[in-house]
Amino acid sequence: RRGEEDRGRGEEGSVSGVTSQSIWLIADTHFGAQPRDRVRATGLSPARLDETIAASWRASIGRDDVVWHLGDVGDFATVAALPGRKRLVFGNGETRKSAIASGAFEIVEKRLSLNGVELVHDPLHARTQGPVFHGHLHDGNDERSAFVCLSVDQTSLGPIRLGDAIQRLERQTQPPGA
Repeated sequence: RRGEEDRGRGEEGSVSGVTSQSIWLIADTHFGAQPRDRVRATGLSPARLDETIAASWRASIGRDDVVWHLGDVGDFATVAALPGRKRLVFGNGETRKSAIASGAFEIVEKRLSLNGVELVHDPLHARTQGPVFHGHLHDGNDERSAFVCLSVDQTSLGPIRLGDAIQRLERQTQPPGA
């Protein structure tokens, strides 16, 4: 556990050796502070959106599954109460200090590489031209084909398995007609 605690204080890192079957990704949960555009688009109240996202998380994530949250968490206590081994690539909605102090996350990073894919909150902060999994753009609109938005607005208000995110990336980067 000591090594993980130290990793939570790093600027960026790399993770490997975990199968895609046990890794999940989610971004922009905004627990306790749902964006107006999401409320409008879904027709759900902010409280109902929180419940829906949390219910999807509980239905998908096992106790030992790893969940990479790609920033804009919202209420840390809500995430802390959900299952899984939670790790954070922090966004503009939280600070490293507040995320670490919350105790909700095993690891807190600004960006990192996971199985060859860069994880960031804001795609403008990516250091590569792809592949990149990110949040921040709730509408998913990034013109670069190797960038995949995993905001809950793009994942049916819930987490997505790493393998499914990779399939999205592969479909998105295929040449037309392939």
